[in-house]
Amino acid sequence: MSNLRINLPEELDKEFRAVIASKYGFSKGALSLATQDAILKWIIKNGKEPWFYIDSNKSVDIHVDQIAQFLEIFSKYVNSERITISFMATIEEIELITKIFEKFDVEDEYVIFDLNRADFIKTFNQLSNVLQIQIKSSLMIEFDDIYLIGGGNGCFNVCGDMPIEQFNQVVTEFLNSLEVELPIELNNHKNYQLILLNPKSKLIITENG
Repeated sequence: MSNLRINLPEELDKEFRAVIASKYGFSKGALSLATQDAILKWIIKNGKEPWFYIDSNKSVDIHVDQIAQFLEIFSKYVNSERITISFMATIEEIELITKIFEKFDVEDEYVIFDLNRADFIKTFNQLSNVLQIQIKSSLMIEFDDIYLIGGGNGCFNVCGDMPIEQFNQVVTEFLNSLEVELPIELNNHKNYQLILLNPKSKLIITENG
């Protein structure tokens, strides 16, 4: 571990520590954890585009070209025969969808597809090719009680009661599909971060306690 000394304006320092306390409490190492998380996100935002990023809140950020591959693996581990895709669409987009798809619903500005598991990836790929829904911040994919909320640019938050062992199976299979070898067993860790900064780059794993 290396030590990093930085100078912050007093008000920024106070605000940073207040947010840390609200999220992590006053536990030992909270300041280091929050600083590490901020630096990693800054690298991802301003450096090389990441392929894959998972933090301790089970958020997933993968390269847009790999989203369908991740979702196909994800759906294998979730026992849901019906999968819903919804997203916000413009009038022009809805008109285009009407020309291509027969069955979907529209509620206010949202388009909703209620799909069988067998049709999920095919429909997702079609919508991605036509409308680039994979980068929409309004995208939500529901698997019964577990759902993925889009954050834009291929970022998803995993929500719902998904056991960490089940989630680790998804992560492991996905990384294996990218031919990335895991140096540790994920099941040994309750909280972890995984980062692939770019294709074929070295996998970075950091522990959050």
